[in-house]
Amino acid sequence: MKVDKSKKDFVVESDEPQVIEFETLLADVQRLLKLIKAQKKLSFKEALNSMPKVAGIYVLYENDKPVYVGRTRNLRSRLRGHVSGTASASTYAFLLAREKTGKKASYTNKGSRSDLLKNDKKFKEAFDISIEKIRKMSVNYVEVANDSLQYFLEFYVAVKFKTKYNKFRTT
Repeated sequence: MKVDKSKKDFVVESDEPQVIEFETLLADVQRLLKLIKAQKKLSFKEALNSMPKVAGIYVLYENDKPVYVGRTRNLRSRLRGHVSGTASASTYAFLLAREKTGKKASYTNKGSRSDLLKNDKKFKEAFDISIEKIRKMSVNYVEVANDSLQYFLEFYVAVKFKTKYNKFRTT
C-alpha cells in the first residue's frame, strides 16, 4: 500500500492485493475521520463541480448534521446519481421518499422503484421533494482507492457520526 500525502486530500492508493492488517485499517480510518471532520463542507453544487472522478467515501449533511455516508468508485458520478431522478441511481432519495410515504421496499415488479415512479403519484411527489432536499445538502469527501479501507471507513464514519440513514443490514 502506498500512502500519498502530497495531494490536497489524504489519499490511500494500492497496487497490491487488497489485504491490510486490521491495526493498519483502524489507524487509517481514525486518521481519515479526523480529516473529514476538519474539511470544509461544500454545497452540493460546489461538490458536483469539483469532486474528482475517483474512489472514496462522502458524507451528506443536512443543516450541518451528518445524515448519510456513502462509498463509491467514482465520487463525482455517484453524487450526480443521487439527484439524477432515476430509479437505479437515486437510492438515497428513494430511502427518503419511502420514509415519507411509508412505502416498504418491494422485490417484485409491483412496488419496485420503477413502478413507484411511474404509477404512484404520491410517491413520485415525495421522491422529487427528496431530490430537491438532497440538492440543498452540503458534502465532504475523502479519496480512498483501497476497497477494504473504503468499506471500513464508510461503516466507521457512519457509526461515529451516528447517521440516521445508514443501515448496515441485509433484507
